[in-house]
Amino acid sequence: SSLPAMKQDMQAAADSLARGKAVRDAVGASVPIAIDGNTSFTVKEALRVLDLVARFDIVLFEQPLPIHDINGMARLSRHGSVPIFADEALLSAADALRHVNAGAADGFAVKLNKTGVYETRKVLAIAEAANLPCLPGGMLESGFGTFGGVHFASLFGEMFFPAELAGPMMMRDEITGVCPERGPVPYSWKLPAGPGWGCGPYA
Repeated sequence: SSLPAMKQDMQAAADSLARGKAVRDAVGASVPIAIDGNTSFTVKEALRVLDLVARFDIVLFEQPLPIHDINGMARLSRHGSVPIFADEALLSAADALRHVNAGAADGFAVKLNKTGVYETRKVLAIAEAANLPCLPGGMLESGFGTFGGVHFASLFGEMFFPAELAGPMMMRDEITGVCPERGPVPYSWKLPAGPGWGCGPYA
């Protein structure tokens, strides 16, 4: 690669190291930390970042590579320093099976509003058969969508990492006007007790 590109890669790695250290210093040793590549890394970049941030006890690295790079994901998974989770590449049960067969993920980021109820059940079955953990997450849904996500997350046993259901914490739902009740722990929700999704007339 060209010298400017090499310098850019080195700067990106240094920035990742600085951010990882800053977050770990801020939250202390007991708080689990995950990083999310959102498909933006190359294999070379991801390997460099893995080696740098593993010292901060990172729980998982979510979808570092583009969705088509199954072989690259498998290489990162074999590296072993931080568990690699598939997310954007996981759009169906067929995608889940493809990752399992290629050894391309150490776990799945599963989002109800990405794969739907029927397909998500199949993804979870594949993960269970392969003994892979799953992370229930969200996609900045409205309050109504978050009700469904909270119910879905409640099906999981011991969480590998806290569920990512932050939509109503980051935006107002001006359409339905509904929102789950906050839980006792910061950034948590109470499980709705009503019928359906548990959100009153919209259930």
